[in-house]
Amino acid sequence: MVSRKEMMASIRARVESGEWEPGQKLPSTRELMSEFDVSESTVLSAMQLLEAEGLIVNRWGAGRFVPGSRAPDADETE
Repeated sequence: MVSRKEMMASIRARVESGEWEPGQKLPSTRELMSEFDVSESTVLSAMQLLEAEGLIVNRWGAGRFVPGSRAPDADETE
């Protein structure tokens, strides 16, 4: 189990290094919970903080994305 701070640092590093490219969809909450061995509330809290920093964007109904290219609208993902 990692701390929220460690999880955020890992996600930040992936975005800043280009491992996760602009426009790329981030893993789901469940996937992040499994990868980092943390609770749902920890993932959601971290995502909110990263969104506030502008490091990621949340498209309701479509997921979270690395900003840059246009992420699909919710109705385009169905």
